[in-house]
Amino acid sequence: MTDTTKRNRADTAELVDRIEKVAGLIAQGKTRGSILKAVCEQFQITRRQARNYYRHAQNLLVRWSGQDRKKHFVEASSFYRAVIQSAGPTWSEKIKARQCLDALYGLEAPRELRVSGKHDGPIEIRDIEVMRPVTPDSENQP
Repeated sequence: MTDTTKRNRADTAELVDRIEKVAGLIAQGKTRGSILKAVCEQFQITRRQARNYYRHAQNLLVRWSGQDRKKHFVEASSFYRAVIQSAGPTWSEKIKARQCLDALYGLEAPRELRVSGKHDGPIEIRDIEVMRPVTPDSENQP
């Protein structure tokens, strides 16, 4: 274990606090990508650990709501559909509701393309030499 890992490891109370902060960011409507980036920077953790915090925060929000995931999904989906189909909201409000509905269904386009190697490091590239098997017929050919 490195000094960095020891320094960034949170005790139980700090872990709960971090997850609650992430839950607050989700509740404010921040994007997943911006939350993960902010959490990585603020707590000096890996992207993988930030994703774990995010997952725990989602579960915490479900517990706070007092509903199960299916019920919340149906309720949110119905709400956004009603906004879209209603005559009252402006076009920009309808477009925003559509974006929220797309996000709810997991249909929104990625906002950031991130390619990384092992442990969020650079991608490792190696030279590979292709060798053909030697057969009696290939020995006499150039």
